[in-house]
Amino acid sequence: MVDCAGDIQQWFLAALNRPAEKRAEFLIHAKCNRRLAPGATHGYWWEEMQAARPLGKLTFKLSRQANRPARRITLRVKALPVTFSGARRPGGRLPPVQVWVIYALALKPPKGEEPIEWLLLTRVPVSNCAGACLVMQWYRARWAIELFFRVLNQGC
Repeated sequence: MVDCAGDIQQWFLAALNRPAEKRAEFLIHAKCNRRLAPGATHGYWWEEMQAARPLGKLTFKLSRQANRPARRITLRVKALPVTFSGARRPGGRLPPVQVWVIYALALKPPKGEEPIEWLLLTRVPVSNCAGACLVMQWYRARWAIELFFRVLNQGC
């Protein structure tokens, strides 16, 4: 699953508390800069990932968009397991959740453009650059999946 709307702590807990045979892995683009559990070097995961040691780089062709031509892009890749603090809800705090975070930042973006920056959350263990790049390739496939469902819903 890839969906920024899925960056909700109750969703993470529901997914992680399912029996192993019914559990699906997830891949979500982070929406919130969550507070990390005590013991982290930095208080929030964007800062933690920006300070993390790079694992390597991923280069690929970025598709053309209405306001931008196609081009090659190189992302610096980082990955860490992190535990974020429980959110406050009526009735108390939710339990902390551990996920793998993959952080990718574009190197040398074109003048006048913001660099591409991804913060991806997954339960897939990512301990090296090859694993992080594989998960990022899954994330890149989301546009083809979204296009398929749009055509299916509007055209059929």
